[in-house]
Amino acid sequence: DLAVNQHFVDSRDKAIILQNGEIGIVGYDQGRIELSGFVSAKYTPTKRLGLAVNLREEMYKDTFTPLIPGFFADYLVSRRGHIVLKASIARNYRTPTLNDLFFMPGGNPDLKTEKGYTYDGGVEFTMKNKHLTFRGELTAYDSHIRDWILWVRPYDGAYYMTPINVKKVHSYGLESKGKF
Repeated sequence: DLAVNQHFVDSRDKAIILQNGEIGIVGYDQGRIELSGFVSAKYTPTKRLGLAVNLREEMYKDTFTPLIPGFFADYLVSRRGHIVLKASIARNYRTPTLNDLFFMPGGNPDLKTEKGYTYDGGVEFTMKNKHLTFRGELTAYDSHIRDWILWVRPYDGAYYMTPINVKKVHSYGLESKGKF
C-alpha cells in the first residue's frame, strides 16, 4: 500500500487592526507532502495460530521516519464460544501535524516527534443462542512514549491551548468492548 498526501493550511485572522490603522493579518500558510508505504504479511502455521507483521515507512516534507514495525499473534483457544487470545507489539512514531506546529495562537514549531512502543494482549469471545449473539473483548495495553504531544494552556487564564512535548509518558490500562 502506498499513499501520497499533500496538506495545505491557510489559517488567517484578518480582523486584527494595527496601531497605525492598517489591517494586520495573523495566521499561517503552510503545506507539506507526506508519503506512506505499508506492507503486511500474514502467516497461519496451524488452523488455530495466526501471525502477522506490518512494516510502515513514512516521509514528511523531506525527512524519512525510521521503519515502523508491528507484530501480531492470535490463537483460537476454543471454537465453541470462538475464544481467541491476541497479542501485539508495535512501534509508535507520530510526527507533529501542521496545526501542532503552526496553529494561531498556540502552535509550537519546536515540537519533537513522538516515539515509543505499545504492547497489548487480550481475549475475544462470542456467545450465541437461537436469537441473540454477544461478542466481547478484553484487552490490556501498556505504552511507553517519549516526547508525547499534549495540548495545554500556556498559563493560568489563557484563552488558548498550545502543544508541548511531555518527556516520558507511561500509559496502561484495560479496554473492554461488548456488542449484542
